Amino acid sequence: MIGNHDFAWGPEQLLEYAKDDVSTVLASNTEYYGNDPAGFAGVDFAIAEVGCIKVGVFGMTSGPWNELDEEIKPQVDFIDDFRMRWDWNERAREIIAAYSDQVDYMVMLSHLGHGTDVALATFVDGIDLVLGGHTHDSPKTTRVNGTTVLLPDFNAKGYTDVTVTFDLATKTATTPETIAELDITESLPINEVTKRRIDGIMGTYAPDANTEIAVSLNQPSRDDILDILHDSLTDFTAPKSGTTYQIDASFLSRGEIEDSEIWAPGSLTQEDFHQAYPIERQPANTPGFSSLYQVSVSGEALSAMLSYESGLDYHGPALNDIDSNKTYQVGLF
Repeated sequence: MIGNHDFAWGPEQLLEYAKDDVSTVLASNTEYYGNDPAGFAGVDFAIAEVGCIKVGVFGMTSGPWNELDEEIKPQVDFIDDFRMRWDWNERAREIIAAYSDQVDYMVMLSHLGHGTDVALATFVDGIDLVLGGHTHDSPKTTRVNGTTVLLPDFNAKGYTDVTVTFDLATKTATTPETIAELDITESLPINEVTKRRIDGIMGTYAPDANTEIAVSLNQPSRDDILDILHDSLTDFTAPKSGTTYQIDASFLSRGEIEDSEIWAPGSLTQEDFHQAYPIERQPANTPGFSSLYQVSVSGEALSAMLSYESGLDYHGPALNDIDSNKTYQVGLF
């Protein structure tokens, strides 16, 4: 199913992403009204047949976030050509009313967040299992109104293993009282079929992601990482467009550097750099609030920026060396 981040790169990317040769893409509160001849491959509802049991599945997407990393209230559509429904409870009731007589078990795949999942399950009858996401928190299991609501670990750090047992005579199902929540590093050996599929995806969309492009000789500090970022921005040529960017100073947020991603000694890949300098494209289909920006400012404005206690790390000429009549190129991150 699609989540809020799947809108980040615009309508064309989402349309392409939804064309999945292996899986059904669920988008139950998303409506496409654009003019692409192929249309949008996301669907409201799907039925999976597991033996003689029919499992119905629908998926809900959470609302957008803004450039301040805050949820937008009231909610608006993410991008052009896609209209969203934010009345999640009513939308779920419509789907259950339309399809519940065709299935034996009803599942909601959710990217709403655990609190919203629990609230929806409390007020909407007919959902047997909610497989949640979006909330970056430790795993949780909540049972309410006959529904089991699961929140697995996030960022693929772990997974929740739940076994649903069906009585074929009555077509009823039970879930265990205790549900396994497993750390990915402590789980079973790598599944080779899954690994091959992931390798195929990476080979198609990011073939050079794990190619060595640098070597870390020492464990850099957070300050070292910021120095590396500033130095790289002083004279940078974008590989695809060939556009050259040059800066005279920079204001960098040390809070955007992930401690867990600071490089250990050894080989470094493109993915290591991406993880160290994460980019969050919020609002959707914009460069995002944590992208690298270049702005032109007067020396007077640069002096004012430097004098303002922003909490950002500054690299560039000292305050007394700034020429108020000169124009400076400033990098922001």
